[in-house]
Amino acid sequence: FTIITQNIDTLHQQSKSYYNIDVPIYTIHGNIDEWKCPRCYMIYGTKPDDICLNCNNKVIFEPNITLYGDPINEHQYKKSFDVLSKADSIIVLGTELAVQPISNMVLDHYENVYVFNKTKPKILDDYLIVDMTICDFNNDF
Repeated sequence: FTIITQNIDTLHQQSKSYYNIDVPIYTIHGNIDEWKCPRCYMIYGTKPDDICLNCNNKVIFEPNITLYGDPINEHQYKKSFDVLSKADSIIVLGTELAVQPISNMVLDHYENVYVFNKTKPKILDDYLIVDMTICDFNNDF
């Protein structure tokens, strides 16, 4: 299986290490433990000094996270889309599916999507043919 996450907190990566699980993790909205050049978007594992080694510009490095209105990491998006397009099933945990383009990535593959959420995401009202499972953590587990 593969983990595709919008979370930037690295908890998935920490869990993967803790439990010694070898699965790919795609971080659509970036990773708070990484840094990027605001000019060329080169990503660094640790914060460099004030010169980007890729574009040689003097810059103030930013955390490698995607804020509303920022472009998402194209590489992570393409990899995620490829994985989702080949998936037998998709499990969605704790999201309202309200942020594009991620929600479309999931809803375009609606045949075997299982949503584990406290409430039904409002966007699903527009997808009457979608076979989804809504689970209330308070009552279903």
